Amino acid sequence: MKIRINNRLYFVLIILIFCIINITFVYASFVGNGLKENPFLIKNKEDIYNLSKDVNSGIDYAGKYFKMTNDIELDKNFISIGCLKDKSKDEQGGANINPFSGIFDGDNHIMTFEKFSKPLFSYCRDAEVKNLNIKGTYIDGFALVDNYVMDFGKTGRGMNNAKEVVRINNVNLLDKLKVKKGGYIGIDKDYKFGITSNNKILIENCTINKGVVLGLNLNKNFKIIDECDNYNKEQLNQLTKDLKFDNDKCASFAGEFIGTIKNCKSYAIVYGKDYVGGIASVQSNAMGDCNLIGNEFYGKIIANGKYVGGILGAGFNKNGSAPNAGNVIVNNNIVDEECNIFGEDYVGGIVGNVNTVQNWSNVSTEIKNNKFYGRLKCVEKNKGLIIGKLRSINKYCYIEKNDVLNNKENKNVLPFGYVEYIDTNSKDLKEQSGLTYIDTSKKIELLPKIPIDDYGYMEWRENHNRNDSPLYKDIEKLFKYVDKPDSINVRNYSDIKKTDNIVLECDLLDSNYEISYKENITPLSLLELAKLNVYTRATMYGKYIYKINDKEEITGPFHGAGWVYYINGEFANVACDKYKCKKNDVITWKYISW
Repeated sequence: MKIRINNRLYFVLIILIFCIINITFVYASFVGNGLKENPFLIKNKEDIYNLSKDVNSGIDYAGKYFKMTNDIELDKNFISIGCLKDKSKDEQGGANINPFSGIFDGDNHIMTFEKFSKPLFSYCRDAEVKNLNIKGTYIDGFALVDNYVMDFGKTGRGMNNAKEVVRINNVNLLDKLKVKKGGYIGIDKDYKFGITSNNKILIENCTINKGVVLGLNLNKNFKIIDECDNYNKEQLNQLTKDLKFDNDKCASFAGEFIGTIKNCKSYAIVYGKDYVGGIASVQSNAMGDCNLIGNEFYGKIIANGKYVGGILGAGFNKNGSAPNAGNVIVNNNIVDEECNIFGEDYVGGIVGNVNTVQNWSNVSTEIKNNKFYGRLKCVEKNKGLIIGKLRSINKYCYIEKNDVLNNKENKNVLPFGYVEYIDTNSKDLKEQSGLTYIDTSKKIELLPKIPIDDYGYMEWRENHNRNDSPLYKDIEKLFKYVDKPDSINVRNYSDIKKTDNIVLECDLLDSNYEISYKENITPLSLLELAKLNVYTRATMYGKYIYKINDKEEITGPFHGAGWVYYINGEFANVACDKYKCKKNDVITWKYISW
């Protein structure tokens, strides 16, 4: 019997066979199949070069997993992963870029860059980079991703097509590395209204070691300056001219950005001009996220411009198009006692500048539970223990419970260096230079006219007023002096990839527990080695911890709480007696509610 195949089916079969052959050919240079259980293996620099070649030719590896198996040293032949398709044009909203869209796992290995190398990635789209240690002399760009652009996907248009850019987890910069631009990633192009709010980044559980310098143009007269206590404006300008730290928007982890940075630590020296922060530089979009949560800064900032903050340089401040821009959340961060923060004007212990004229309920500002223990130096007069410049305070501006080290120097500094408006109906008020009190519970047509670029004037909203006196009678709600810093669990990450230790983090410990690597240590045995009382029950998957010391699980029909653990910041999906800890693992036990 003869089987007849019509022309259309024959054509489909030919195309299918061609695609299978083509995919096999594309992936043939890597060991593995790119799935999470069997990732493509990156064994040497040639594998990195092949990955760069593939991505730069248009293979984005979306959803594919890569894993390093060895430390790798790159040479002068390295070309960053990702590129423009047509180098004579800009990114065209994402249509003209070849990005990396896979998952790159360094498996806690070191990647070493030759002096003046570009960073590992040039363009990313919906990518993930994790468990990587970066080493070298000088990276000529940002530390990890060099181009953060307006990206609406392959079509180059449509907000629904806009993608998250990259998720960065447990990526560390090792000591003595110098980086030209400030942060792992940042925006160089001047977008008038900022980058789209959907082009988010997430940076978490990352550490920058002591000795790392960011935001410095390297030259033959290179030297490190980390103290400017006695410099006047002319001396500072001459110093920055000589050393060429004239980049705007510099910080430890992100320059201009949209997204979230959490649980990160930096011991770096950060140089820059305007918009310089210990953790992040400046919010890019008026409605985009700007979340800085649980970060710690132990380094120094030396800036020769304005808007300088121990955690964040500034909220949205591009132009006069969005006077109601908010969405700034800066909570539970620490600026250490050893930190010096030096700038020309609008210098803040936590934030340099919050430029919102009137916060609304959907664009609120939160600056809560931060600790500033460092020192501020400002050439001009506008410096604040919490914020250098706070444009306004109303009921949707939540500034609460921030601690400041109680010393003679800080007692002579205002909590907010410059405040323009306070919206309150309180009568118990205190005057400050440049400050105007308003009350939106009364006639708003009499309030000052705030121009919006090309759109007339801002429309004030009624009843956004506070009912307290935030700079006088009720100031202790906003901040208080503390006699000495609370105990801070500090792990000096300058020994990453040297000690090969395993670290245990747990709120029940006074400080992190660290032990030299041995085989067969599990997250369960690590708790026992740290002398914690652990109570377990057997399950079909392995042992389950229901109580540590006196902290026991809670079960109920509508609410519960219990112990979970994380491996290098990622939620663990294996029983605590089954996972075998690796060198340099950080095991974090947390008691969470649901």
